[in-house]
Amino acid sequence: MVCDAGGGTVDVITYTVLQEKPLRLKEIVPPAGASCGSVYINQALEQDLTERLRDVTLSQGVIRERVIGRMFQDFENKLKRNCNLAEDQLDGCEYLELPGLKANPRKNFETGEIAIPRRTLKQYFRKSLEGTANLIRDQVNAAVWRGYTVKKVLMIGGLSQSKPLRHFLEEQFGSFGLKFIFPVESDAGTLVSRGCVYRAIDKSNGPHRQMIANIGFTQSEEYNPKCAAHKAVGATLQSLTGEKYVYNCINWIFKKGYIMDQSQWFVGSYNQLFKPDESLNLNHKLYYSTQDSAEDHYPETHPMNDGRVHIGTVVANLDVLRDQGHFKPPTRYKKNTERSFRIYYDIHIAVSGRSLRFSVVYPPGGQQERGSTQVSIAASFVPSTM
Repeated sequence: MVCDAGGGTVDVITYTVLQEKPLRLKEIVPPAGASCGSVYINQALEQDLTERLRDVTLSQGVIRERVIGRMFQDFENKLKRNCNLAEDQLDGCEYLELPGLKANPRKNFETGEIAIPRRTLKQYFRKSLEGTANLIRDQVNAAVWRGYTVKKVLMIGGLSQSKPLRHFLEEQFGSFGLKFIFPVESDAGTLVSRGCVYRAIDKSNGPHRQMIANIGFTQSEEYNPKCAAHKAVGATLQSLTGEKYVYNCINWIFKKGYIMDQSQWFVGSYNQLFKPDESLNLNHKLYYSTQDSAEDHYPETHPMNDGRVHIGTVVANLDVLRDQGHFKPPTRYKKNTERSFRIYYDIHIAVSGRSLRFSVVYPPGGQQERGSTQVSIAASFVPSTM
């Protein structure tokens, strides 16, 4: 089994070896993934400490943002990787330096340090630890059901270097006879890239990454009488423009049968209209579907999109930018229509391995993400493809 425990997602897949030189594997259990990577440990810590430090004043002369930023960096590089959270080691505390902090026993503050009880620290890790263990356990059980015994689990990705994860997996699977392989830290960051190089050098007898599902997102479109989908559903008059629109259409950007690279990038330009007093929420939903011959431009609730599965939503709120005067004053689209804002923006879709990141970028042509979501698309590929 290969378990890629990264920052956003953890992905697992189980193989049997068909050929050693060049290495060729056969998938025996469909891949699975979950959003339980190491970023969720950081989020739990930040939420807790941000609340505890909300009304705290540091000593005079200490730049608050700088020392707090350094404290979170120390957690990422030291404590997160090396703390011991085994069940018999949970008494006591770990410490993060925070220069200028005054002692406050009620908040577990010591002079210049924040004390974090190890039991609290383990709660920060819980989603990532349990999520990873559940994925591995499900793969092991699925392999047994198919007549295979999983003997080794190769751990890759940044989270695999975390001692708390290693201890937790040993506690959970000690009786299974599983051997966990943890590459040395100097190799862990390059394992996937080296594998890609070996694969690129010799692709003989190797599979392509072919989609067995469709991935799409919603958008509202101006009515086009020449578009079969629009003609089939009719349109709604948009009071802000006086034009007809079809709302919440799904466009399937990656379709069943498509051969996808390991890394792929999509950029599209879009716009939305808003009333002057309306909240500027740019909203798109992500969908997954296994239907054959998926067609674009039909509303999400249309029978042509039956079987769709909602896998994510991205919302970008631009109210702050409006308050700061980044947009031109609302204008009339044409005579006898209401005044409105027309917001132009880009959508960036980045595929990296089995993960897809969907982002709303403003201003268009830039790189500033105003909202994003990341999902696992491991189940979207033909089994045994890389």
